[in-house]
Amino acid sequence: MSSAFCQKMDSEDENSCDEGILSNQLQFTTIIKEYPSLFEKSQLPLLKAAKTKAAESVILEWKLQTGHELDIKSLLKKIGNMKTFVKKKIDTNRTGNRKIILTEWEKQFADLLKPKTNPTLSKVAGKTYFKI
Repeated sequence: MSSAFCQKMDSEDENSCDEGILSNQLQFTTIIKEYPSLFEKSQLPLLKAAKTKAAESVILEWKLQTGHELDIKSLLKKIGNMKTFVKKKIDTNRTGNRKIILTEWEKQFADLLKPKTNPTLSKVAGKTYFKI
């Protein structure tokens, strides 16, 4: 399944996108919102296993709701494409002084991308060994 986005990223109105695409993206965003481990960048084995398990759950739920098949590779590609699309749209350096108008799925996805903590100030999960 290819990820279809509105081709007019600079368009101010959300009516330029097909309603079916918007509802599909909103449906997908509501599914992945329940699995925040999909957005983890850490490659620790425990978190990697949790990410794989979450991906399998999302794939199953997506298939039940839409009937479309996804594999883990295409799921992560779809999430990556959505992430790039939303980041480009909300980039304040690029948009300048224009008002940023987001569709509902873009708002939800932007909330998922915002970090809860500052990674430079928080501890990394995992074991630490010190040899004295």
